[in-house]
Amino acid sequence: MKINVLEILEANSYLIKSGILSNHIDYYLNKNLLPKELCKNSLTISKKDVFEYMPNSKELIGYERGKEKLTVEDYKSKPQYYSDEHNDEYVLRAIANKKELEGFVPIYKDIELQPVEFEIYGNIADTGSEFIYCEITSQYSSNPILYSLNVNLITIDEYNILKNKHSDNATFEKLDRKYLRFAKINNKYSFGDHYPFQEISNQKSFTSLQKAKDEESKIREAVRCSALKNIFPKNLSDEKKIMIIAQLKVAKKLKNKKSMDEMINILIDDLQDYKKNVYVD
Repeated sequence: MKINVLEILEANSYLIKSGILSNHIDYYLNKNLLPKELCKNSLTISKKDVFEYMPNSKELIGYERGKEKLTVEDYKSKPQYYSDEHNDEYVLRAIANKKELEGFVPIYKDIELQPVEFEIYGNIADTGSEFIYCEITSQYSSNPILYSLNVNLITIDEYNILKNKHSDNATFEKLDRKYLRFAKINNKYSFGDHYPFQEISNQKSFTSLQKAKDEESKIREAVRCSALKNIFPKNLSDEKKIMIIAQLKVAKKLKNKKSMDEMINILIDDLQDYKKNVYVD
């Protein structure tokens, strides 16, 4: 007998889903009979455990009459029954066989516990994230392991991380909802009406743990990119614009090309430093 099981990684064990074990068969764990009620639920079986079952039907191994014995094949090779469709020769032979085999009784093999073979059709692993869940889909699915993540919880968590990190640089709206759509930073709407910021009622699902982890990273990156634009606006402030204009006017008046180049290089370095400071993660 073979049954589908899920391997529990790093636990040296298997998971037998509820509904896999038959209600009409007795199962034994380390020679102990498992209660029927327990078999209805999901079971965790260590790889060191001995998991067996008791066959319901007896195995016919032959026939005997006193000291005489016949194999199953020999007994079946002597037909004893006939109908109107058979010819006279067959009928006579069947009558003779019935007389010859009279008194033979079936011999059955003693019933013994038989091993249950495990066929691994998926695995369960620690996701490494409180926002990624490991779910078990139907045993009939071609992709039995389903990892899901809660998109809205991830966006809110990343929003709070940014809020704690940049509270001195920007004003963050206190959220009264479980998604980021309409949330304001520095009194400006910071998140569009699209994935992953709008309200998502269902969790996003994956058949691969790595794909789920990659998606969580993408969601967090999307939150950071949208939020940082309002935390550190890229547009030059009016004060900075006035300063640049003044520096350009000074450079324009310089008659010495070398001095003009030096002034322009100072201005370029200043702008590059400004860009780094206004938009950082």
